[in-house]
Amino acid sequence: MRAFSSAVHIAAAVSLVFFAACKGGGDGGDGGHCSSESEACNYYHECPNNQDCVSGCCQPSVRCLQDSVCKPGGACLANPGSGCLTLAECNPVTECGKLVPCVEGVCREDLSLDLPCNNTCTTDTECPTGTHCRVDGSEGKCVMDGLCTAKAECATLPHADCVGEWKCLDGRCDYCERRCVKLCLHDTDCPAEASCISGLCEKYPADVLAALTAPAVDHDFTEKKPLRVGIADVPLSFPVGVSMAGYGARVGPKTPYSDTLGGSDSMWDRPRVKAFVFDNGQKRIAIVKLPIGWSDDFLASHIAWRIHQATQANYLDRLILSAPHSHSHPGRFWNVLREKKIGVFGHGDFNFEMFGRHTQAAADAVLAAIADLRPAKVSWGLNPAMDPEHKIHRDRRGGDFNPMDDSLVLIRIDDLDGHPRGLLVNFALHGTHLDGTTVSQDAPGGVEVIAQQNLQELTGYPVKVAFISGASGDVSPAGDDSPLGSDDWGKIQEVGAQAWPKIRALFESLEGKGVSDVALDMGVRRVPVGREELGYGPGVFRDEQGNDYEYGAFSCVGMEDDDPNTKYQDGALGCIFSADALSGGRPVRQFVMARFSIARIGNLGIVSIPGEPLGKYARGLCQEFMNAGIEYATTFGYSQDHHFYLMDADSWLQGGYEPSMQIWGWAEADYYASKMKEMFAPFLAQGGTVDNANLKPSWFAWINDTVTPTVTPAADAGKIVQDTAAAMERFGMVRLRWIGGHPGVDLPRMTLEKKAGDAFEPVKNRAGEIYSDDGHTTMTWYRGNYQDDHTWEISWEEGVSFAPGTYRIRIEGRYQDPQGVKPYTTFSGPIEVTASSRLWVNAPTLDNTNVSATVFYPPAPTNDDGHSAFSELRATGFLRHNGLVPAHLPWPVPVDGSVKARVTIQPPSGDAVVLTDLPIDSSVNADVSYVSSRSSTGEESRRTVALPASAFSAAHGAYRGAGTYQVTVEVQDAFGNHGTASKSITLE
Repeated sequence: MRAFSSAVHIAAAVSLVFFAACKGGGDGGDGGHCSSESEACNYYHECPNNQDCVSGCCQPSVRCLQDSVCKPGGACLANPGSGCLTLAECNPVTECGKLVPCVEGVCREDLSLDLPCNNTCTTDTECPTGTHCRVDGSEGKCVMDGLCTAKAECATLPHADCVGEWKCLDGRCDYCERRCVKLCLHDTDCPAEASCISGLCEKYPADVLAALTAPAVDHDFTEKKPLRVGIADVPLSFPVGVSMAGYGARVGPKTPYSDTLGGSDSMWDRPRVKAFVFDNGQKRIAIVKLPIGWSDDFLASHIAWRIHQATQANYLDRLILSAPHSHSHPGRFWNVLREKKIGVFGHGDFNFEMFGRHTQAAADAVLAAIADLRPAKVSWGLNPAMDPEHKIHRDRRGGDFNPMDDSLVLIRIDDLDGHPRGLLVNFALHGTHLDGTTVSQDAPGGVEVIAQQNLQELTGYPVKVAFISGASGDVSPAGDDSPLGSDDWGKIQEVGAQAWPKIRALFESLEGKGVSDVALDMGVRRVPVGREELGYGPGVFRDEQGNDYEYGAFSCVGMEDDDPNTKYQDGALGCIFSADALSGGRPVRQFVMARFSIARIGNLGIVSIPGEPLGKYARGLCQEFMNAGIEYATTFGYSQDHHFYLMDADSWLQGGYEPSMQIWGWAEADYYASKMKEMFAPFLAQGGTVDNANLKPSWFAWINDTVTPTVTPAADAGKIVQDTAAAMERFGMVRLRWIGGHPGVDLPRMTLEKKAGDAFEPVKNRAGEIYSDDGHTTMTWYRGNYQDDHTWEISWEEGVSFAPGTYRIRIEGRYQDPQGVKPYTTFSGPIEVTASSRLWVNAPTLDNTNVSATVFYPPAPTNDDGHSAFSELRATGFLRHNGLVPAHLPWPVPVDGSVKARVTIQPPSGDAVVLTDLPIDSSVNADVSYVSSRSSTGEESRRTVALPASAFSAAHGAYRGAGTYQVTVEVQDAFGNHGTASKSITLE
């Protein structure tokens, strides 16, 4: 039931607590106060059976049936993981023994298995199926096949979970007792060498902790020097087949790399990691754009650990990790409630292989950027209102009456001669156009790819561009109401095309303004999150029955209210269920702590916000930074950590989709804001500091869940299955199929080569960058079955001005051989690329005085090949050619005079009249008829639509009286694309 109130009490701030697997724990109490009858302890596994570690002492277990017996600060747990944990030791029964099971390749003494009762034996034949007789001295017992001895390695051995009280039932020992377990909430509740994981204290790897809490890489940098910047560009490593993050219940193929969400089957605009390392002799800061849905503290920790392994330096608190947030980026990287399989909510079930691929790519990018450090100049610019017409992005949340953030910020990096090297593009944008089975950077990638391509052609330098998301929480990409209709591929590129002029203007305004004497600094803070920290007292943030949401709640305030005078009321928040219901009554590591950072590059401040900030919230934080003394401050969203949508309390209580995705209610985001605001003035006055509040970098024990790639026979690797067509006109498409490797080792890379003399050479742009599949002209599919068929396919298409010539596609990939992973290279046959001959000349008209026609470029590739049956005309290509009509329809040529017409009129008698160089110079609307479907018998249906068109009209002087005139119109653009139409017209 929904309730509103014009005056709602707003408490301070909030967060959430989930559950992840762990082994045991205590509260870190002082064992020195234990009685003589009890032993000191730090962890549950240090106590004898039937005892628990409570307040640092081994104490008799308190048996329970429900959580209420264990309150406050505890939970009634029996089976929090896969089997019975030591903290829920199976109740000893004379007939029952304890086995050491094998779980994920490791012998786990802390897990127990059931086995037959009265299981004494002398030979294997006396034991049940699946067990054998093990004789120890004079006594023999039936033990399970595959049982391993303590501390030994083993193969995976299935075992049964047990719940309740363990008894001998039907000849088998099963069930476990439930007992009260005191839960930790934060790392500060645990011993110094432990962290709190899902309510239990778990030892932190000593080497990792030492590395990630060591002084920062620049702790001994003392002398300020001229700026150096290193830039790196590394492809993201992922297997086609992986689930993508962003949409709940996403449909897709079932693959070895998918789980509760459907998988992917293709890749477009190959996602790439971009790293920018700034060093002024006193500070070193790395900004990393990692092309995934959001950042996370565990991701940052693992990236820093990988960098430390390579450099022996701690970059954790000098790393700004930001995600551009496409809803079609690879998922399965977020380690939240891994055992509960809640990836169906939108992020995909956590997988260490995917996580490790992402962190390795990010670390590789930072290391490459460090190696690239060289003298540089930096400048920044601001356009406070980049898109007043909403052609790039739009406000998607009108109910809270707060405008979106429409600002554009650029950070430009030049060499000492003023030549551009890199550009960070920062504004609010969501990547939500695609929802299918293709991995893509979506709209943020459209901005990044098009800006990078255009800057390289404009300047002749290999400029690297990274899109950094801003206050994107209340923003959608423009295009849903555009003339492009359902062409999401075109909409993505349209966003980039519309953003490019704004980016170019601001970029060019920074010419010559770069400086090398630059202040750099960074401050980092971790804060605990919970009811106490958020200011929720008893009875505040509660359900309809008056029960407090102890660890948060899901899907609250889901209905958006458009009346600013009414708000949701506590106790009637409409939450679907509490976080406890999903987490098994235990806190979740990721949401009992938040991490954020602030930084400066010269007089530009950067506020890294751990989630999806709404415009008003982000601008308010940046304004506080500016009030403290920085000239301007901008937002890096989806950075450092992730706590869903972030907005002030008033906006949260207005309800709607965005607040419904939070866990901790109205006070959460304001709590983070208050903690960030506390940083600004000291940061500018004394410099950046690291304040972890004795909270540790997030870390989880690694589990090897890597998919084993299947073998491709060496003789097959690179074999062409279906070659390209021998010729392609502009606006056309060719496809190539070949045998490659398993997606676990192969993500084939396409480059293009052009024939020069007798040899083929790589195609390069003006900046010397090789033409590849990083852009929008190719689509790559995996057509295999992940077992014995590893067929791949790629399509390639090009646009209006692509240079004619003989080309071939080069494919480089890897395949699994019995001896390891090996490379392969293969080529398409020659492809003769020519200008298009398919320009449409529509409806030539002739009267006694004038001749006219409308002219179009042809549609992009479609499913109409001229003879095959199809039920509805649709585009089959992916490259945007225009922003005015859907891709399956013709589109107007330029009206700037660059397209010319030649008209030949043959009168009923006499010589023909020829008109030349007639400019196509006017924009009109014209009716166009096209084949909309074709049956299997060849019967065609046609449809007529009004489309924007380009036209010419000219006096002809060819009238020779009544009769039939033959009119031929030939058109050609500045790139040699051409078309012809003829028509017989009768004049009176």
